Amino acid sequence: MDENEITTVADTQAENTADTADTGQTVEEQLAAMAERITALESIVGEDEYELRYSGEQVDELLDGANSIFKSKTVSQIIALMSRTFPLVMKFGKVTKNLQVKNNTTHWWWNDGVCTLPSMTSQPYIFVCCDWGGAHYKSAQVHYEVIDNKLRIDHQIITKDDSAGTKTFTTYYLIIGKNTGGGQIG
Repeated sequence: MDENEITTVADTQAENTADTADTGQTVEEQLAAMAERITALESIVGEDEYELRYSGEQVDELLDGANSIFKSKTVSQIIALMSRTFPLVMKFGKVTKNLQVKNNTTHWWWNDGVCTLPSMTSQPYIFVCCDWGGAHYKSAQVHYEVIDNKLRIDHQIITKDDSAGTKTFTTYYLIIGKNTGGGQIG
């Protein structure tokens, strides 16, 4: 048994006393109130709600099957499999930009038409992030918008005194959309 797991009678009494001081109730009164709440919840929910739908063996079998499917797959293979299996389309990509950065300056740049979302993709979720060339700035922002089914990513940085130099910025994007008519995000 670990020494951190050992509790003394004095520790337990101190906890009980602290609980009683906070609520003004004895431990017995608190237990009785808790038992009443549990009884009320059981009458609302019922015992059937607590039963699992699958056994542990079924869960293990499912996980083993998923492991055998995805074990040695590339990202593009997994995306292709997901697109066939579920009504989802996904696109993961990155855009790299080399930029000469000056001290105490605001820099803007954008990437137009990074990728095209087909018209049969509905409810797209778009995630965009940038590594900012591995540097820190006074301010760094990345925004995106979809114009005519094309993804546009805008960047802005405000540099500090020690920011100058040529930086390589990598912007990553992930698009997940509902496939309402077939096709892939290209």
